[in-house]
Amino acid sequence: MKVGDLVRDNGDGGYGLITRAPYTVRWSRDPITETENCIDILWSGDKKAMRCDIGAVNKGWVEIVNG
Repeated sequence: MKVGDLVRDNGDGGYGLITRAPYTVRWSRDPITETENCIDILWSGDKKAMRCDIGAVNKGWVEIVNG
């Protein structure tokens, strides 16, 4: 997956574009530190890209249409 790839939300059928290469988000909830790998997607009709956990792609909730 890369910037510019078209994606589809398999829940509502919406389309979007990946606007940021995969990156890691880390945060801490004492005493646990959590990590997730994310991409940013600009969904059709939105003005700002939203963070999406790459796990959504791996589980098939979001599908890369071209790439």
